[in-house]
Amino acid sequence: MAVVLSEKDHASFIKACEEENIEYAHVATVTDRNRLEMYMGKERVVRLKVSFLETSGVRQHREAV
Repeated sequence: MAVVLSEKDHASFIKACEEENIEYAHVATVTDRNRLEMYMGKERVVRLKVSFLETSGVRQHREAV
């Protein structure tokens, strides 16, 4: 499961995870340019637009009859 949250909620999220014995890991950061970036060491391995993530990668089209 992945969770996106603001920095102000980070500490309370960790506390809740620890209280419920849930493992957690910070794996990526959303930048001020609205991109999710993930690094392996110093190399950026993922850079996605937040708008893409909000759609779950699906484009929706509808036709009116």
